[in-house]
Amino acid sequence: MPTFKQCFLGGLVLVVGLMGSGFSQEVTSNEDQLFQEDEQMIDLTRVSQRPSFETEKVSTAFSGQLNWTGNDQINRTFRHTLTTWTHGDLFLDIRKPKGVKAFIDLGFMYLSSVGANASMINPSILIKELFIDFNLDKTVYIRAGKQFLQWGSAYFWNPTDLVNISRRQFLNLSAVREGVTGIRLHFPNGAERNGYVFLNLSEASTPSDLALCAKYEFLWERTEVGLSVWYKPSFKPVLGLDFSSFYNGWDVKGEWSICGGANANQVLSDGSGGWAVGRRPDTLTHQIALNFSRSFNWERADRIGLSYEIYYNGNGYQENILTDTVAK
Repeated sequence: MPTFKQCFLGGLVLVVGLMGSGFSQEVTSNEDQLFQEDEQMIDLTRVSQRPSFETEKVSTAFSGQLNWTGNDQINRTFRHTLTTWTHGDLFLDIRKPKGVKAFIDLGFMYLSSVGANASMINPSILIKELFIDFNLDKTVYIRAGKQFLQWGSAYFWNPTDLVNISRRQFLNLSAVREGVTGIRLHFPNGAERNGYVFLNLSEASTPSDLALCAKYEFLWERTEVGLSVWYKPSFKPVLGLDFSSFYNGWDVKGEWSICGGANANQVLSDGSGGWAVGRRPDTLTHQIALNFSRSFNWERADRIGLSYEIYYNGNGYQENILTDTVAK
């Protein structure tokens, strides 16, 4: 039986195909036009009024990026393994009058290695994003489809982000991440306040599998603050707070999530000296991330970047689960 996600994406592909059927329109590869509204969470310090990508005629834009990463590992016997990773993205942006837009990100990847531990992964192709944008009288802005949401402000860890599945890759921090399937509503209110609601359809085969997220952002003096909530049936709701500010040359960002229990299975003591897999009892848990970043000039502006981030996980283990209880 098809899931909500499969049915939803199938219909979306049909709509995007109909939007792009007339290719006699203007075709451009202007990256500024392509990316001007691709940020899901709008930086309140840069918002002038409301999202707008109005155009009087249909325009189609192509763009893309290609990255190559390599590393060579040498063990104590001086045997080495050279690993190369080639990956990139192809972007298609279709814009129609009255603020209607369709966007596709087609990602591809090839990984191979030679040497002591040689291996090869066949080339893979993945639709990272596929969505359409439209609005209701310029009051509510709707994005429907597979999309990546910028949920949270920290750089490496995002305890308030319970929306995205794809996480940041430490070896490739600039990689475009895969999105999740759902419907996002954006309620702008001037330049200093924004509201968001996201209905997550990923892996949903019944209504009880749906997840709902909401966020309210506002500007307080020089600090952008976000308050969020995540809810899914049979799971504990999660409240979140994130902020982004600037102090004495440093960018200061942080996140804090709080939950009345645990939503993931852990290895827990069964009370008789053994271990069992289950969720932590209903105790208040916190997760905190705090980031300090700064850029320095060297021949060019902001050529060197420094970022320091700490993370506290209240859902972690209090006891050593690797202790041999039999030896005791």
